[in-house]
Formats: sequence, C-alpha cells, structure tokens
Amino acid sequence: MKKLIWVLGILVVLMISNKGFAQETITILNGEWVPYTSQSLKHYGVSSHVVSEAFALSGIKVRYRFYPWVRIGQMVRHGEKGGITLIYTKTPEREEFAVYSQPILITNSVYFHLKSYPFDWNTIDDLKGIPIGGTVSYNYGPEFREAEKNKIIEVQWVATDVQNFRKLLAGRIKIFPIALDVGYALLNTEFSKSDAHLITYHPKSYATQNFHVMISKKNKDHRRLIRLFDNGLKRLKESGDFDRYYEASRQGAYLK
Repeated sequence: MKKLIWVLGILVVLMISNKGFAQETITILNGEWVPYTSQSLKHYGVSSHVVSEAFALSGIKVRYRFYPWVRIGQMVRHGEKGGITLIYTKTPEREEFAVYSQPILITNSVYFHLKSYPFDWNTIDDLKGIPIGGTVSYNYGPEFREAEKNKIIEVQWVATDVQNFRKLLAGRIKIFPIALDVGYALLNTEFSKSDAHLITYHPKSYATQNFHVMISKKNKDHRRLIRLFDNGLKRLKESGDFDRYYEASRQGAYLK
C-alpha cells in the first residue's frame, strides 16, 4: 500500500510539472504577401518564419490563421481571436488601438537592371534619359511623380511587375523600381534561372519602409507579448539567423 501511494504521488507531481511547463500557444492572423507571408510557402513565408522563431525563443508557439488583409485590420481593431498580426506599418490611426513590435522587416525598394547595363545613380536627376518601367497600381513616391510630371524621367507604364521584368530582359526598358524581396520572388517563380541570372539591382534604395508585429490593445496580454517577442527578435538578430532567413528567401529557399 505504501508503495502504491508513493507511485501515485510521483505521478501527481509529474502531472503538475508537465502542466506547469506546457508551452504557451498563440494565434496570429496572417495574409498573402509573397515572399513575406503566404500559405503556399515554406514556414508560411520568410517574415512568418522570423515571427515564429522570435516567439519560440521566448517560449511561445505560433499558429497562423489566414484571412484577407482588410478583415485582419478589423479583427485587430476589435481584438478578435487575440488581435495579433504581422507585417503592418505604423500609422497614427492604428496606434490608437494597437501596439507594435520592433521591425520584423525593412523593405528596400531598388532599381533592378541587367548585369550588362552599367547603371549608377545618386539623385533622381541621374535617371534622366533612362527608360524606366513602372507598374500602374504602384505609388513610387512624390519625388518620382514630380520628376515624371516635370519630364525629368521617362516612365513606361504597364499592368504588372512581371511585364516590366520581361521588358527589362528584352531591352525595352533599362531600369525597373520594385521592393527588393518582391523582385527576387518574381524572378524565382516567373522566370527561368538563366533569365533571372541576367538581372541584378543597384544597392542604393529609393525608399525604405518598416513593418512590425501588431497586437490589439484589447488583448489583455499585449504588453507582455510585445516584450517577449522583442526579446526573441533581438536574440534572432544577434545570432545572424534573421539576416540568413531573408537572404535565403531571395535565393528561393521558401518555395515549395
């Protein structure tokens, strides 16, 4: 009897211990923005991978639920399903109902060009006389718009980024502005390796933008979760994995 009681006591201790060390799991609202986030990519895209690993370093497991981005914005505003999402920019309106992490992504928008074309630039005036490709649904910033309006630059507008890369390969344009990672995602998925290898980019960015994890203030744990995430993100960056993940994405490593 004493032995049975001793065994039962050990089992109770183990059950309590296991419960005490059970890993916390949170749900993050996610959407489609290749190559950063997508249900069709490994780890749900490179930025999703960064977020998962940063939370994991603070002992938190992540599961993703995908929705349209407009719906996600509404869910965070109202704190639905925890009200946590990723890859959002800061705006005064959003800061009224949400808190933000340190940046998980800084997009660098650059000019792509053929390796055979010796392109260099410093100011918008340096682009005068160079045929530039533009995608009609994109906003390249006020300086770009003013330069086109004043006929400092020549822009050939088409419907898609893929069309612009095709024009670049055909020599019909000389440079094409696009976010660096988005450009490489298209080259990796829409073009042959031999064609993609012909294209490079100028290292000078014409625009940068920060993106963050965003958590609704209606989530009672929002301060703790942001603190834990930022700590994990700091460790991920210090280890070098943060940069390695984004570089691997540019090489097509997240494609299934």
